[in-house]
Amino acid sequence: IDKALLIGEETITFEADSDVASIVLRTNLEDDNDDDVYEATAGKSFKLIAEVLDEQDYWVEGEEVTFYEYFREADKNFGTRRKIGTATTDRRGEAELSVRREKAGFYAYYARVNGVDSADVLAKNKNAGDCLEVYVAPASAYTVQAKDEVKYAEIDEDVSVNFVFRDRYGSKRAVSVDKDDDVEILDPNGKELKAKDFDIKWDKGELKVTFTPDKEGEYVVRVYIPDTGIYAETVVNTTEFGEAEKLGLKLYDETDTDKIDNAAVRVFDDEDNDVNKFQVRVYEYDKNGIERRLDASDVYFSTSDARIATVDKDGVVTLKKDASGVVTITAVHEESGLTATLDITVSGSPVGIDVEVAVDGLEAKVDLAYVDADGNLAVEDEEGYRIYAGDLEVEEKEEFKNGKASFVLVAEEYGTYSVRIVTDEGLAKTFDVTFVEEKTSPAVGKVVLTIGSNVALVDGEVTELDAPAFIEGGRTFVPVRFLAEAFGAEADWTPKDAPVETVTLTTEDMEIVIGIGDEFLTITKDGEAEVMTFDGAARIKEGRTYLPFRAIAEAFGAEVDYGTDAEGYVTWVSFE
Repeated sequence: IDKALLIGEETITFEADSDVASIVLRTNLEDDNDDDVYEATAGKSFKLIAEVLDEQDYWVEGEEVTFYEYFREADKNFGTRRKIGTATTDRRGEAELSVRREKAGFYAYYARVNGVDSADVLAKNKNAGDCLEVYVAPASAYTVQAKDEVKYAEIDEDVSVNFVFRDRYGSKRAVSVDKDDDVEILDPNGKELKAKDFDIKWDKGELKVTFTPDKEGEYVVRVYIPDTGIYAETVVNTTEFGEAEKLGLKLYDETDTDKIDNAAVRVFDDEDNDVNKFQVRVYEYDKNGIERRLDASDVYFSTSDARIATVDKDGVVTLKKDASGVVTITAVHEESGLTATLDITVSGSPVGIDVEVAVDGLEAKVDLAYVDADGNLAVEDEEGYRIYAGDLEVEEKEEFKNGKASFVLVAEEYGTYSVRIVTDEGLAKTFDVTFVEEKTSPAVGKVVLTIGSNVALVDGEVTELDAPAFIEGGRTFVPVRFLAEAFGAEADWTPKDAPVETVTLTTEDMEIVIGIGDEFLTITKDGEAEVMTFDGAARIKEGRTYLPFRAIAEAFGAEVDYGTDAEGYVTWVSFE
């Protein structure tokens, strides 16, 4: 066989066309209701899978895909887009991102690569356009809370007590409550009411228990998390209505069914004048705060400015066309002579947006308010708006309601950022937000705190605390913010959107980490960690985070002292 004669060679490389033509976004979740909304559970991970294709529908490998997310709570519009991560496509053209969300609500996702999106821009209404939508349901009930620890009620009058169930991440959730097993009402004699003697219903995410007390004394209303021993309770003190001590006024719509926020009501240019009518209800209250509605025929009404609004003998308020300003409605009870007033801000159509910004470190709370041509707060039906904030993250977005809205901006770096607001009706506002690093004040010399007081002496000068120090179990607890400032430390806590679990205090040369409920803390200094134990765990009380005073002071190397009264009770503590 003759050998082939090699006269030359060339290497030929075949490459696939990497031009991205389309992206298909899917998830490993199930669409249980066949409504194009996938379902997940708070705290549990799910996957977003972006399949990248070229013009011939071939898979494209090695492309970096960026994933974006929108969030909304029930009955609200989607907020501003935020980037949540990137992933690179594999040989099958797939890029996968694992997502875990703790806050319940609706999430909309889309992916982008080389300028190609998997979805159109969100529509102005409450749907998510072509985005992949996921509903994150609350996790199992973790806590139940009573809206009121103590409530006063009149004998033989209906009284309602509300309870809120939340998952471990703080989201409200409805629970299948059994009247016989999960709700317990004890009368003043300790006898349990039968299920037929009270009603339960869900109202705006809260369980409302309603019954009619027929005895004087204390009723105890308990609601349990089903199949657990965890419960919350409200003590209802019942008595006869005492002598009225004050009056109160509330504003309702013309049908006398829906309560209206009197901070701002709008005049409508409508031939049907009923839209500009409102009903004033008058209530009297005794020393226990028991409320009783008065008949309008027993009350005299008057208005401070009939050019803005009039009020008739039945308490019906009629707004005047083109009126704007504040009008005061006065009610006088004929029998008792008690008086009450109600200020109503009357506005025209919104023509602009007022903005107030409060910056705290790398976060800024932004409050929006519609204003009319006279600068008064203006009411508009609940509507959405868009936020164009560049590199800033947008959190806790609240839609306009009663003329007001709010959101929080979070920056990664200090500086000035331009923000633009555009409402669904076309009103716009552009403003700057400046995040400036606050220099932590140096640690103070001597600090003296009085137990139960909201003030402290810092180097001899009076300083206010956001909450008072208290003693429990022989241990003194002080609010975390004050302790951090006193020692020149920066305080941080996690998680941000749920009950605090861990507090971190940081200075230039050390870090202290303490968990809520733990009786130890970790001190890291010069790269070495040391664990310090103590009695009296860090805790949360009435929404405030408190740290054990002596443990934190000694961790910072301060000397602690205290003083007692004649009976030996500690009245003040100090450190320096």
